[in-house]
Amino acid sequence: MLRDKINFGYRVYERGETLSILKNTSRMAATEIIRTVRNSIEIGAYDDRTGVNTSDSIVFFDDGSGIIKHKVDDDLVFSTEPHIKNLQFELLEENSRYTLVFVINAEKDGRQHELETKVLLNNIVASVIDDGSNDLGEEGNIIRFTRP
Repeated sequence: MLRDKINFGYRVYERGETLSILKNTSRMAATEIIRTVRNSIEIGAYDDRTGVNTSDSIVFFDDGSGIIKHKVDDDLVFSTEPHIKNLQFELLEENSRYTLVFVINAEKDGRQHELETKVLLNNIVASVIDDGSNDLGEEGNIIRFTRP
């Protein structure tokens, strides 16, 4: 009986620790995306990296082993733990302002966590939505943007 209580306590602790790791990883990635994309001057969402020019821009994407951020000439700038399993971006227009909505899905040891975040794009107007990207309202798992 005592062993069952100890095992139960351990399982509860382990599950809580796993969820804490997932939440921390998701929040860290969301904070980095928000911090760098908020004041971008050009932005586009893509379905794959083919044709995405990184020579003058920043790119966030999920490569299957976590979120990766590349900057000019494909230098690695930021990466997360491999718990991030999916990353989706969507560009929206709300009240004549542009926003980026993104969803981060994380998974570890059978536990899952989803974080959806919205960020106001301060410098984006219709004329600077990247021509090579999806239309507004379309989703992509890659975001490319240029900062001032």
